[in-house]
Amino acid sequence: MHTFGNNSPELEHLDSDPVAAKDLLIPTNLNTAAQKAGFAAGRAVRTLRELQSNISGLRSYEGRLKTKQFTQDKPFHFMPGVAGVAFTVGLVLRLWRSTRVH
Repeated sequence: MHTFGNNSPELEHLDSDPVAAKDLLIPTNLNTAAQKAGFAAGRAVRTLRELQSNISGLRSYEGRLKTKQFTQDKPFHFMPGVAGVAFTVGLVLRLWRSTRVH
């Protein structure tokens, strides 16, 4: 017979009553099922994170390709855009430096 390792008098009858012992084992099966569900959920989350990473990588790659194609197709439209961004950054930095307290 299986001994449950607990010396309490309330559980002594379980050694002689297999039906009661089987009823006591149900939580173990539930724990196993819960562990399997937890592992499956963990795998699903990991897979979703990997897919999200792959999708964001593809989007940035597509963006680089579109930018490269645009610069090759219309260089005279792209150059004023770069100049405008550089002018704006320079103006912001100049204003920031002039407002700093020494």
